[in-house]
Amino acid sequence: MGFPPSLLEYCFVRKKVKTKLREWKKKGYHPDFIFLQWTEMVLLLPYVKQLFPNSEIICIEEDVTFLKLQRKIKQNKGMKKLLFWIQEKMMKKNELSSLMKSDLAVLNNQKDCSLVVNHGVPKEKTFVTAPFFNDLSEIERCSDGKTVIFWGAMNRPENEEAAIWFIEKVMPEIEDIRFVILGAHPSEKICAYASERIEVTGFVDDPKEYFAKCLCMVVPLKNGAGIKIKVLEGMSAGIPVLTNEIGIEGIPAKNEYDYFHCEIAQDYTEAIYKLLHDNTLGKNIGENAKCLIKENFDFKESVDRFVKRIMQNQST
Repeated sequence: MGFPPSLLEYCFVRKKVKTKLREWKKKGYHPDFIFLQWTEMVLLLPYVKQLFPNSEIICIEEDVTFLKLQRKIKQNKGMKKLLFWIQEKMMKKNELSSLMKSDLAVLNNQKDCSLVVNHGVPKEKTFVTAPFFNDLSEIERCSDGKTVIFWGAMNRPENEEAAIWFIEKVMPEIEDIRFVILGAHPSEKICAYASERIEVTGFVDDPKEYFAKCLCMVVPLKNGAGIKIKVLEGMSAGIPVLTNEIGIEGIPAKNEYDYFHCEIAQDYTEAIYKLLHDNTLGKNIGENAKCLIKENFDFKESVDRFVKRIMQNQST
């Protein structure tokens, strides 16, 4: 997660959090543990440590924000590139400093853990835990052989950008598919693409019907960092997932065994044609994906290990 859409909004929230912390301090509150989740809160560590010097502070990074900014640098030019470069330098310094000063830095995947360790965070201070996601393994798949889905909150710029890219770059190349965009708060811009072949649902109470019937899920993200919950949920449901380096990061999946790795439009087109002409391939990829998620992302087991770890810290 990066900064909220408005820097002003972030500053306001930060001020409110500090005010509330001071109120608790005045009332004599002395917590054993303080959990700072998301980078925005992690950056408050120096202030929190000053108020509660005897509390153990645990930082939970859903993703590494300076990595997300590094990707924005590569994708932009001119003044925007310069501004992202400045922001990345400041963020990298402050984010890593906070993780180093924490009692435990929690990452949602081994890739992010290795990244921060390689940048100086002591390995013994890190812990990898599975992120929470909706396990949809109970879904009984029966593909309609034509529907491709995109799943995500559509007010997030990276999701809208990815869905529009697929519409413009891939849809014209394959006449035999429908594209369904599932997710709340689609903008007028993306709703304007709706047609006989493209459905924009907006919020849906339960996506299971779409997950059960679709041919595959596409996740052509150009921005972002950390594990993508949409990919975990799709794979847990046994859906063949087509995605790129950003979409699959943190998930130890094998190309054309657990998912299809696609970077350019032609990759998506070729993978979809394979699925259209080979029902068995889609079933095998989906089953392999379900097994991968079950073996590597057991949330309950991960929580049990996490609780054991922090209690060990408290007793030493």
